[in-house]
Parts: sequence; structure tokens; C-alpha cells
Amino acid sequence: MKSAKPWRSLAVALGLTLVVAVAVACSPASDQRGQSSRGPSPTKTSPPAAAAPVQPLDKTVTLRILGSTDLKDMEEVMAEASRATNVKVEISYVGSPVGAQMVAAGQTDGKFDALWFASNAYLPLQPGAIDKVATSTKIMTSPVSFGLDTDVAKRLGWDRKSPTWAEIARAASAKKFTFGMSDPSVSNAAFSSLANIAAALSGGGEVLKTSEVDAVAPQLRRFFAAQKMTAESASDLADKFLAQAGKPGNPDGIVNYESKLIALNASGKLAKPLTVVIPADGVISADFPFALLNGANPDIKSAYAVLLDWLRSPAGQQLIMDKTNRRPAAPGVKPDPKFGDRVLVELPFPAQRAVLDRLLTSYLNSIRRATQSIYVLDLSGSMKGERIQALRRALISLAGGTRSISSSGYAVFRQRERVTIIGYSSRVRSPKVFTISAKNPDKDLAQIRAAARKLDTDNGNTATFSALREAYRLADQQIASNPGALTSVVLMTDGETNRGIKFGEFSAFYRKLPQATQTVPTFAVKVGPADAKTLGQVAGRTGGRVFTATGVRLTKPFREIRAYQ
Repeated sequence: MKSAKPWRSLAVALGLTLVVAVAVACSPASDQRGQSSRGPSPTKTSPPAAAAPVQPLDKTVTLRILGSTDLKDMEEVMAEASRATNVKVEISYVGSPVGAQMVAAGQTDGKFDALWFASNAYLPLQPGAIDKVATSTKIMTSPVSFGLDTDVAKRLGWDRKSPTWAEIARAASAKKFTFGMSDPSVSNAAFSSLANIAAALSGGGEVLKTSEVDAVAPQLRRFFAAQKMTAESASDLADKFLAQAGKPGNPDGIVNYESKLIALNASGKLAKPLTVVIPADGVISADFPFALLNGANPDIKSAYAVLLDWLRSPAGQQLIMDKTNRRPAAPGVKPDPKFGDRVLVELPFPAQRAVLDRLLTSYLNSIRRATQSIYVLDLSGSMKGERIQALRRALISLAGGTRSISSSGYAVFRQRERVTIIGYSSRVRSPKVFTISAKNPDKDLAQIRAAARKLDTDNGNTATFSALREAYRLADQQIASNPGALTSVVLMTDGETNRGIKFGEFSAFYRKLPQATQTVPTFAVKVGPADAKTLGQVAGRTGGRVFTATGVRLTKPFREIRAYQ
């Protein structure tokens, strides 16, 4: 497989990208939270926190914001901000690098008034993007941490002493703990950790060089052998870890934002709190800069200014700390004791496109555990026409057949991946199995594209659970032959089951499977009138998730699922 062009791939691939942080471990005795001080300096000189109450606008003004997906937990904060300022906020969510690509391509021109990414570090990497920003001020920070089972942290001595990135890597390589981490090609919480671990193992200093990525790949491969869970974003990973808490096969901990780990401990839903371990040798901090775009009219400028003042006011900063567990960014606002009082050591984010591309490509194709993806595809009569054409396009795209601003070069089938296609209608068709080799991936991907073009419907009905049972039988065999691989099932259907076994019969079969096979998630893609309730039951039972296709557009949900595989 040819490596995707560095920035084009990166900007679309990192769906939930935050240039985020890492710092010093904190034990249960210190409230189970990371210990550190405030984050780095703002992107541009920031005003002090407002000393007097912020005066609202005389009239309601709507501010259209293109913001990071991680801002979804700011709903209560923004509702209060709107009440206090008379600024109506409309946020469209996107990954930070994707947003930077949109800015550079002119896709924000006339559509948005402001940007609110996790970091503006990607804007200078896109020609002309940073020039469209009039001003930018940071709002809050949060470091990336390891949330570890309390007993594991004590056994490793990390409840008393902060480990370095290299020490964490050595412990994982020695299988002293297992962990979950989101996909670094779409989540910067994961990418920051990947970059810091690679830099620490290289021994070449804090800034990772392209030449060092290949050298540390064997060590990284041993480290990621301890990974047992993946997800699209930091939020999804936290939710998945919580849903699987107490179940066999759940990892000992997760790599996530400090704010998410604090929230997990505060939820009361874990049998015991996680110890928040923040590496001692440095962090990359997300500062969530709020940026006004050039060309704003006076009303928009006023709305931006008053909203910025409120967000950085003592009341705004306090509400952000209370509701999202992020650190304050405004001078004069005292950080909550839950953050501790140690000083963060700031590390530089890898700023070269070539380094980012090489690290992500190496991670997906050779460093992380190999993957096994089983696609269970509804080919019944109702899939004729536009739906079967959309299905073909989606699979061809995953097999490297599409390159566009909306399709990431990372969201494709990877080297070492075993891809299985099982079509079904009234009967279950014979599975077709492909393995993407490292020596000649282009040839193997071409075979998948050819098979996708030949997919066709018949006049049959819909035996969904008979097909899903066959997928799990095959998954059981594949796990036995390759126990180290991360295995998943993708189920796509546009109708209700009216042939073959029912959900209850599938459930009885599933409960008898070996534990390793029961941990295989099913990601269901709902098309048209498919039964959402039943698909939700399947996803819930197996630890997966339901994705809903918009109309007959299947490429988007199929690509989104790649972050979980």
C-alpha cells in the first residue's frame, strides 16, 4: 500500500485531534488525579480574566463556530454563556486537523465566524490557513494521562512516583499491564501518546525525527502488543471502558485525557477508581484556542469579544472546571485542587508533516496489532439499485480506491489485515477472505476492489442473524489461528430479519462462544428501514456500536468504523 500524502492524509484522518498533554502521576491518596499546574502560554497574548461581570450585548447575535468534537461536553457551559452574554452559539463539530484543511480550502468562508479547535497547531501546516485567523486566545487545557487500575499502579510503584514515557513503554512491553487507546489517526489524545513514546524510545531528544520512527518500530510493536481496546475518540474510549468495566477481557486501564479520567472516577460506576498516571518527562498541552476569522462584521466582532470575556472570566473558568474537569487558562483563576500543584513540563508537538505521516503509517501498517475485519453484508432484494451501488463504493473506498478531502488515506484496509466478506439474503453466501500483505499490498487491495464491484443482490429475503452466526463462527476460527489480532464484525442491513434464526437464537449461540470470541464487537450500519432496536441489541451485546447511513451514503459510516478496528 502506498503511503498517503502526508498532510492530505493527516488533515482528514485525525477526526478527533487534540494537541494534548501529559505530566506527573497522582495516587489515590491525592484524589486519584494528575498533579500539575496550568498549561502553556496562549497562542497569542491573552487578556486577563475579567474582574467585573461581563456586560451582555444589547441584542441577540448568532456566532457560527467550527469547533472540535471534544467540545460536546461544553453544552451546559455554553448554555450559561449564551444567557449571560446574549450570544447565540451554533457549533458544528469536526476534528481539528480536518477543520484546518477546511479553512485552507476555503470551505469555512462565509459559513463560519470563528474557530474553536483543540489546538491551532495544524493551521500553519496548511497553506494560507493561519492567515485567515484574526485573533486567537486559549480557553482551557487538559493533559493526556494513563488511567490505571489502582492495584496495578501500586504494583508498579506508580502511585508514589511518576514514571517516564520509556518506563511506561517497558512495563507494557513486559505485559505488566494492558490498556485501551483510541486510534491515533483520528484522536490526538492517542497520537500525542504515540509521538511521546516514540520520542522517548528513540533517545534522540524530545522532538521526534522521521529517521527515528523506523528505528523504534520494534519497541513500539512490543508496547502495543499490550493494547486490548480501541475506539474513535477519547470520549468513545471512556464510554467503552466504562461499559465493559468488570467484564472479562477489559484492559487494566486506558490512555485518555485527564478530564475524562477524573469524570470516570467521579461517576461512581467503577468498582475502584483509576490511578491517574501522567508521565514525568513531559506533556503536550491542548489549549482550546477560540479564534475569530478575518472579515467579521462589527456585530460578530462584538459577539466574539463578549463571549471570549465571559469564557475567561472567573465565573466561566470555574464552570468549565466544574463541568468538564479541564484546567483554567486565564490568569488570576486558581486551579481546582483536583489538578494538583506540580509544574507541567511542556514538550513540543511534532510539527513536520513527514514525521506525522511516517509515524501514523508505521503505526497502522506494522506497529499496532494486526486486524481481522469481517463484513456481513445484506444483499437481499431491497438492496437493489442505489443501495448496492453505495455499498460497492464504500468497500472500494476502504480498499484504497478513493482519494478526496472527505476520505482519509488512513481509513483504509491495512497491511497484515485479514478482510472477510460474507454476503447474505435468504441464505448465507460463502465467505471470501483476503489478506493484505506487506510485500504487495496494492495487489491484494485490487482483489478486494474487484470483489466489491461484483457484489450483487438477488430476490431473496433477510437472514441477518444466520449470517451473523456464521461471522462469529468464522471469527472464532480466525482468533484461534491468530490470537494476537484485533478482530471485529461489521454488519450492514437495510431491512428486518424475516428468514433464518432470530435474535434470541443468535444470543444463545453467542453465550456459548469462548470468552475471546465474545469480546469481538459488532458495528452495525443501519440503512433505510432497518430495525434500529434490534441492531442496538446486537451492538450492546457484543460491545459494538450502531452507525446510521444518511440516505444511501455508506462510505462515511464504513470509514468511521475503521477507527474502532
